[in-house]
Amino acid sequence: MNLDISAMMGYTGAVLENFFGKSQGTLVISFILLLWVSLPFAWMMRLIDRKDF
Repeated sequence: MNLDISAMMGYTGAVLENFFGKSQGTLVISFILLLWVSLPFAWMMRLIDRKDF
């Protein structure tokens, strides 16, 4: 079974693959995902450090 990743990700995946290409699109999406996770985490850690317990 050989599946294309853009077919598995749906319409958005196909558009991103066509727009960015395979390697560049993977890097951009990975960087955005890293920001998506790390920025809220850093924000919450800053809030926790400021709060008195």
